[in-house]
Amino acid sequence: MYQSAYQRFLIDAPARKRVREEAMAQVAALDKAQVPKMKETLEQTEREMGEGLKAGEASEREHVRKGVAMSTAVVLKLRGQLAAMTPAERAAPAWLKDTRDGTYEFAAPGTPGSRHLISDDPAFYRVTGSPIEMRAILVVFKLMGKGARRDHFDRAIYDAYKTFDWAAVARMLAP
Repeated sequence: MYQSAYQRFLIDAPARKRVREEAMAQVAALDKAQVPKMKETLEQTEREMGEGLKAGEASEREHVRKGVAMSTAVVLKLRGQLAAMTPAERAAPAWLKDTRDGTYEFAAPGTPGSRHLISDDPAFYRVTGSPIEMRAILVVFKLMGKGARRDHFDRAIYDAYKTFDWAAVARMLAP
């Protein structure tokens, strides 16, 4: 269930009160005269934060509602495309392509602008050996884009990608 920032603020109020009281006790040990001023400042800050979060709660909920509606539409669209596929198409590796409206659609393998969809393997994240054992190495090749100065860098990055020794990385991860 979604909780707004204001709801989380209300739920966390007892913990914040405890922290404030501990801080005031520490200040009181040093200078008791500072405690009333500090208490007033902390309580005022707490009230202002609560009022600000409460005032923004409606717009936050609307923002979340729109996000959920957009995500639901994307999922429904993909489900429709998936349902329209033949069994052979569903069994083939999935590729997604960005659309003009910022969502995705299924595409044929290798379609320009598409990406291979790799399913998550939950077993990969389960620790079976040492908790400090290396399980993955993140390798990123990022192209800069268009422009005379960037083409030089993109060419070098692409050449590095083509000659990268993936087998060596796999050997580093082998037990």
